[in-house]
Amino acid sequence: MQVDWQVSGEQGDGLLIIDGCELGGPSLPAQPSPGFGSRLLRQAITHELGGELAARFEPEGVCCTMTIPIESAGRRRQAGGASA
Repeated sequence: MQVDWQVSGEQGDGLLIIDGCELGGPSLPAQPSPGFGSRLLRQAITHELGGELAARFEPEGVCCTMTIPIESAGRRRQAGGASA
C-alpha cells in the first residue's frame, strides 16, 4: 500500500487529502461490488467527517482519494464532546 497526503487551503478552509493505492494486488477482471469495508469507509468519510471518497479499481489494485475538511472535522469533534 502506498499512501500520500497533503493539506491544502487556508486555516479555516483547509482540506486534508489522502491518496492510497494498493501495490502488487491481484488483477481485477471487473468492477467489484462494494463490500462491508468500503461501505463503512464511505459512511465515515462522507457522513461523519463531511468529506468525499473517490475509489478507483486499477489493474494493480484499489486506489482511493479521501478529501476531508479540517475545520468541520474539528467542529464536529468539539460539538460531540460538548454534549457528552
